[in-house]
Amino acid sequence: MLECSASAGTLGAWQSDRPLPTAISNQGGVLIADRYFVVGGQDNTGPVDSVLASSEIHRFPTATDLGDMEPDIADITNDNFDDILAEKWYTFNAEEQTTISVSLLSFTGDLDLFLYDQNLTLIDSSETLNAVETVMDGSVRTMNNSYYVKVQNNSGSSTSFVLSVTTTSMP
Repeated sequence: MLECSASAGTLGAWQSDRPLPTAISNQGGVLIADRYFVVGGQDNTGPVDSVLASSEIHRFPTATDLGDMEPDIADITNDNFDDILAEKWYTFNAEEQTTISVSLLSFTGDLDLFLYDQNLTLIDSSETLNAVETVMDGSVRTMNNSYYVKVQNNSGSSTSFVLSVTTTSMP
């Protein structure tokens, strides 16, 4: 799998993923939604007339970069939803030996909050009708880490909100 960033126009390092069940050459391929399909081709016994599907492909969302978080300081971002039933993504970096807390404040309607690691693996979510949504990564990381935050608007109306990201350094 080749990691790429369309917004930055860059290609990252090649990363191994699960291999195909058998080596196939001269195959066709197509990307449909979030799955890649390998069609036909040839293996060591001859022509192959099968279709293989990948697991879900995680595309990195276009995210507003909040930069590097300073330990023990809250970073506040004011934003709003002009569109109904939409989502907004943010990314930030946290130093090693910190825990993360992200809160969604000062909004009306139904907004939900999701925290992901650098591979878009869900760490925590808050999907309530409360006036404050909070997600946390309480594990102490031993190296610098990138995080993604998704704010999802389920209310069907436009609203403004405040996103607060706090990193707490651990001794």
